[in-house]
Amino acid sequence: MKRLGWTLLGITLVLLSLLIVCPAAAQGGEDGFELYLNRNFGYGGFGQIQGRFTLQAREVPEGVVTVSFYGGDRLLGRAAEPPYQLRFHTDQLSPGRQIFRATAVLEGGETLASNPISREVLTADQAWDTINRTFGPLLLGLGLLVVVGAAVPLLLSRNKGFIPGEYGPAGGTVCRGCQLPFSRPFLAPNLLVGKLVRCPHCGKWEVLPRVSREVLERAEIRYRERTAGSDPLQAPAQDFERKLEDSRYWD
Repeated sequence: MKRLGWTLLGITLVLLSLLIVCPAAAQGGEDGFELYLNRNFGYGGFGQIQGRFTLQAREVPEGVVTVSFYGGDRLLGRAAEPPYQLRFHTDQLSPGRQIFRATAVLEGGETLASNPISREVLTADQAWDTINRTFGPLLLGLGLLVVVGAAVPLLLSRNKGFIPGEYGPAGGTVCRGCQLPFSRPFLAPNLLVGKLVRCPHCGKWEVLPRVSREVLERAEIRYRERTAGSDPLQAPAQDFERKLEDSRYWD
């Protein structure tokens, strides 16, 4: 189950990455330069940002003395040497639509302008509300799919034993605990790195990938050696009955 937790965490991070702001820029003027907005830590998605970000000027011409960065009408800071960039926190700005831009002053006194970048600045509470509204139902649905996907194959295969060599359309795998082979249920949830399955031999839950025929054949040899002609699913019950019968003769 620990592997399941890590897998769900990985899926969550993949989903969250869809909202992470990518470097944003637009082509500057013929005599200007390009301005990029990069996320350092925080929320960014759907044209909205909250947290720590970096403004970076690229393709700056030679002879630049200083680059000034603005958020709206507010001067956020200046950079006098490459890389021409400035880190800031959105708390420095008022919530709402902001236009980020930069200007560069050349040695001769000429001023160049960058492209503008428009973003809606959110407060921390607004960012969390947006994340909860976006991912809350999605993660809930994902959790229900995992539970249903794990329960259905278990219910359908409760009375089915393992038959060596028969692995079905989802293929076979090998338990990491008991090292015995078994078939993966077709309806078991697929968690990218493998299916969530329950070993019919030892009862262990794991996320296991499909393995090759050679690996299955080696595991089948172990299966035959351990069972020695008996059904491992029936062996515990038979052993209990034998011990119960033998106990009749104990003093």
